[in-house]
Amino acid sequence: MTGPEKDRFRLADEPDGNTPPGPPPPPPPARDREEQGRDGLQLEPAPRVDEETGVDTRTVAERRGQAVGVVAGRRPPPQGWPAEAFAFPLRRPGPRTIAGAAVLLTLVDLVGRANFFVGLLLKVPAALVLLRWQLHVASRTAAGRDEPAGWASAMDLTREHARGVGILLVAAVLLAAPGIVADVLERPGLALVLFAAGGLWLAACALGQTMGEAVLSRPWLALAWIARRPLGLLAATAGWWAAGWTEVFLWWMRDEPALLFAAASFGMRLVGMYLWLLSARALGVVGRSSSFFGDDESAATSPGG
Repeated sequence: MTGPEKDRFRLADEPDGNTPPGPPPPPPPARDREEQGRDGLQLEPAPRVDEETGVDTRTVAERRGQAVGVVAGRRPPPQGWPAEAFAFPLRRPGPRTIAGAAVLLTLVDLVGRANFFVGLLLKVPAALVLLRWQLHVASRTAAGRDEPAGWASAMDLTREHARGVGILLVAAVLLAAPGIVADVLERPGLALVLFAAGGLWLAACALGQTMGEAVLSRPWLALAWIARRPLGLLAATAGWWAAGWTEVFLWWMRDEPALLFAAASFGMRLVGMYLWLLSARALGVVGRSSSFFGDDESAATSPGG
């Protein structure tokens, strides 16, 4: 059916099929970035639309606001640093993640109170997941992200991640050993100095894992970073100090009633997980100065992420 007979069955605003298609509609305007920040939403990059097909060429992770970009050279510290680090753990999904981690660790503490060796067996994989989570948050900060990450990233424990985190755990035990020996010999001052020095060295090793530069664990490079960023690396040890003191305190309370023990464990784990995220933020900000000795050619990639 052609000609006037075909037009009888076509609406006035319906195309006749012979009109060539027009240009694709423009992409919708990006949401106001300041409003996104106030609402706690993840920032999304503006759509990249192919001129010929009109298809958005962003990856799925970019459209969801989950992509961590590759950073060339140095990034400046976040606005309001260092005071903003205290608000960082409270940004979404930080509070929910902190509370969930505190509940799980409290349950592990209760198991350890009943049976020390079973509790120890549970705390080893818990430490692996916590360190993996901390390094992922630090790597996101180094790459320019300004919000915490949830547990999904921590559960993605590949062989490479497990190897890096395992190296950190072994290093932590070796670096803590001199301080433990000094404490056993009742030299508390020396023990504190040795623990602090070991913590700084461990922070340099963690920085290397975050930046994909394992060579930072070498003594001369670790000392160079400690000399350049002593306060930042010291802040990066806050979560580890909190975890250590929590273990000591709960050991002292092991004979207290179960309800009192659980309440003390949950309270200290909440504070410890808050400091865990704060220390991850500090480590990532140190990582934003990504070159070793002043050149801008290194890239702050995120193998930990």
